Amino acid sequence: MIEKIVNEINGLLRDGYPYSALGVALTLPDICGNIAYPGTAVAIHYKKWYDEHVSPISDIRPDGGFMTVDGEVCYKLRCAYLHSGNFNLGNGEVVKHIEKFAIHYNRDPDLRFIQIAQSTGGKYLMDIDLGVFCWQLCTAATSFYKNHQRECSSATIEIEDTTPTEEEQKALRALIEEKSGYTLEEMKEMKREDSTFEIDIDFLK
Repeated sequence: MIEKIVNEINGLLRDGYPYSALGVALTLPDICGNIAYPGTAVAIHYKKWYDEHVSPISDIRPDGGFMTVDGEVCYKLRCAYLHSGNFNLGNGEVVKHIEKFAIHYNRDPDLRFIQIAQSTGGKYLMDIDLGVFCWQLCTAATSFYKNHQRECSSATIEIEDTTPTEEEQKALRALIEEKSGYTLEEMKEMKREDSTFEIDIDFLK
């Protein structure tokens, strides 16, 4: 499951769906943290997993004048974005020095750069690159999965793709047209003219 989620995040970034990519990426510490530290509270295992697996990937380390995303900030972001659809990190002790938090997105991977927040007068203006941020989360999750495949497989689910093959779709369309007495185009037109139009498909069983 984790590998598939990572692939979907990369696909969302490539195809220009930054909001969805961010939302899915922010669930990775939830999933991996729950596997790594079972029985702990969500906030605890989320932040712990991020600090132990994602933070080391960054080449930039915080010092007196700079601040990077850590487990505390990422958890605040996760709660704000997934629950409220914004970047309001609140005014807790951990983020009280962040005056503004923003995320920017560049579809071209060659133009994605690590962004950190620099302090001006004791206040941080944090603007991070979505592509880099997702890459760090995905890289950490992929590495974690490779080292914990058994635990990951037993603790997550798989969504089965039951899409019919092209040949099966053709056969199903032909059967619908034969049994209903209408072509698919005729049925689409009838649906456009009457939104209540329906075909009883019990005859297909």
